[in-house]
Amino acid sequence: MFFRGCRNARLVLAGVALLAFPLCAQKYYPDDPLEREPRPLRIEKARFRKLSNNYDFFLNTFAKPGQRQSPGRPIPARGINTLGEVPGGAWYQNRHGRTPMSIEELVRGPGSGNPPSMSGPWSVLRLKSEGVTPGFVVADSRGVRYWLKFDPLSNPEMATAADV
Repeated sequence: MFFRGCRNARLVLAGVALLAFPLCAQKYYPDDPLEREPRPLRIEKARFRKLSNNYDFFLNTFAKPGQRQSPGRPIPARGINTLGEVPGGAWYQNRHGRTPMSIEELVRGPGSGNPPSMSGPWSVLRLKSEGVTPGFVVADSRGVRYWLKFDPLSNPEMATAADV
């Protein structure tokens, strides 16, 4: 009887220890949260890869490429830190979150603060060759090149929202 009670007590103690074990796991690391992602690695020479229109057609017509999402279970985001924020990096800079910006800076929007020169005519160098909206590559009177993009009437924020 005594041994059976000890055995039950040991089982209960082992169960409590196993349940409490995840509580002591390290949830954050010393460098959390990452404020900037590591710089992209340099590639000496990009390899050529032949594309096949036939393969692309059959894959996207008869197969279902991409990650599947089961109902009720969202696909977890990638490229975020432990707080669920997007760290700064090569393609994103959290301008307003780190240092408060003035109303004038928020109204001005993104950019280097180097607007096109209005002192002379602009030259249209070429048409924008990708995407669904029209656009041009223009050079101002100083020879500095700029992308000039237009929003479609149905989505007035489409092109500009990607630059903000």
